[in-house]
Amino acid sequence: MPFTLVGWEESITPAGALTNITSLTDDHITETGDIIQVPSDLTKIGLASSYMLLNDRAQIRAPSMQEQVNLELTALELAAEPGSPQLIDNYFPQGIDLEAGEQVEALIQAASGSVPGVILMWLFSTIDAIPPGKRFTIRFTAATAAVAYTWGSRGITLSERLRAGRYAVIGAKVMSDTMIAFRLIFTGQSTRPGALGVDAVDDIQAPVFRDGSLGVWGTFEHNELPRLEVLCVTTDSAFTGFLDLIKIG
Repeated sequence: MPFTLVGWEESITPAGALTNITSLTDDHITETGDIIQVPSDLTKIGLASSYMLLNDRAQIRAPSMQEQVNLELTALELAAEPGSPQLIDNYFPQGIDLEAGEQVEALIQAASGSVPGVILMWLFSTIDAIPPGKRFTIRFTAATAAVAYTWGSRGITLSERLRAGRYAVIGAKVMSDTMIAFRLIFTGQSTRPGALGVDAVDDIQAPVFRDGSLGVWGTFEHNELPRLEVLCVTTDSAFTGFLDLIKIG
């Protein structure tokens, strides 16, 4: 089953203590206030990362973790968006176990100042094997303006026409001026897989998003493309991306 990407964001003054931040508004999961509820079919954390100026510490908490310890993040980016190379905590292939329906919180700590803090979390259960076939990459663009620190979707335009048929996405890269992360929305699929974004053509993306480690992100027909959902620091309005594909039908 494909993975999904969720997160938290809030401008806070942590004053040297771990402080809860608010979950991002998200219509594909159950979230309210500081809480994200674990979907019944996505009960493992595969990846996590944190972004905040003066970031001292970040943590993900869940009741089931209290039998041992809460999840301390070590991939702390001291900036509002991913750097190059990208920092990310990778827990694949085993993942960090959660319990279906439990409530997960994210906390962040900084020495001083009131600045936005972001924590991202990738959930999965199992990773679908990549199907046989020739892999290739196609470029796309999108142009609808983003709203700062808010998930928002838009259609994409491919740079070339695809042959008629069905395709599996096995990796992706998206670039804009202040991008934090992106997701793909596939017709008929509840999960929204995604990755960290880049802001320059020579940025080094985390290999896990392109090397096939995450299996099949989703599938689509040549005439029913996935939609692009972005999370940016400001109102970016020009997006360039790449989809890694295998033709499966």
